[in-house]
Amino acid sequence: MAKKIIALFIEGPTEKEFYKAVVKTIHSQLDCAFDCEIKYIDMKGIGNYKRAALRKYNDLQKKNSGAYIYPFLCIDSDVFEFNKKPPFNKKEVIAELKKAGAKSPKLIQAKQSIEDWFLYDIKGVFSYLKLGKNCKVPKGNGQKVLKELFRKANS
Repeated sequence: MAKKIIALFIEGPTEKEFYKAVVKTIHSQLDCAFDCEIKYIDMKGIGNYKRAALRKYNDLQKKNSGAYIYPFLCIDSDVFEFNKKPPFNKKEVIAELKKAGAKSPKLIQAKQSIEDWFLYDIKGVFSYLKLGKNCKVPKGNGQKVLKELFRKANS
């Protein structure tokens, strides 16, 4: 039987930590092991999906010859809703992946940015970053807050 790979194309390192936690939670809830490998493909920003998703898929395919690769494009939908010119055409990228042999490429679209979601568990963020419980939450949206907290944790 051919190897199966779930490829999560993510916007950046924050999303990687989020999706790793989601996968870990799902795995802990199952009574059986996954019969696939999970790969996290860092796109280094939403703007790179258009030009890099197919290239990164092809690289993954070359490294895993004969594997069935199921790509999921994990994106924040806000940049599509509030932007006159979206960063990429989702249908085109999906079509390119299908043409390259991808198995059922799909979108996972967050209604809020994932960084905003993290703020609902600010205590967990403090714990993960090893910041004291008395650390003050900076002002701003999720991305700005997390950037500042990561800066504090690494200083």
